Amino acid sequence: MRANAKLNFKNYENENEVNSIRFSRIKALSSKTDYMDWLSEFSISNPYINDDNVLEDYKTFSEDDKRQIYDLNILYCAVDKYAKDNLISPEKCENGYYYNVKYNDNYFEVGYLMTMSLSFFSNRCEYNENRNYIDFMNIVNDRKLPETDALKEGLNALVEHAKYLMDEGVSLDIIKEALDNLDDNKDKARVLKRN
Repeated sequence: MRANAKLNFKNYENENEVNSIRFSRIKALSSKTDYMDWLSEFSISNPYINDDNVLEDYKTFSEDDKRQIYDLNILYCAVDKYAKDNLISPEKCENGYYYNVKYNDNYFEVGYLMTMSLSFFSNRCEYNENRNYIDFMNIVNDRKLPETDALKEGLNALVEHAKYLMDEGVSLDIIKEALDNLDDNKDKARVLKRN
């Protein structure tokens, strides 16, 4: 994955060391607002950025901005972790996925695209009342959404019921097929309730 090359992971001995470094960088980014402060300021003149921009417009950006742009993958991972912990689904775009993120009075789409390679992006947007936003301060403060525990209980109950059905001889393929029939409701999947 190109993101690993940007972090110069080839100098590390094993995958566990790489994962440990990546985890510590995600934790550091998600525990303070420095990165979002930079993104809020930088995106005024560069509303759409992706980490391919650095390769294409190498001389345009300062060394610090290049490092920050390369960290879009770390920002995405921090947002994605929070979203998964709170059972929030990403939004689909043409070649990837993104989350709507709010920071102070700034609104962003933070995601990834999979075309010829994997690239991470941020798109500064105007506020849209029809969108649901993850508040970055909830990530910084490790504040879960109030309904998360109840939703996780419901999901655990579904898993337990699936185990019961399997114990009774119903194959996992049949259970998956029944769940796939719920696909008609996929547009109702929980992206995030409006604030």
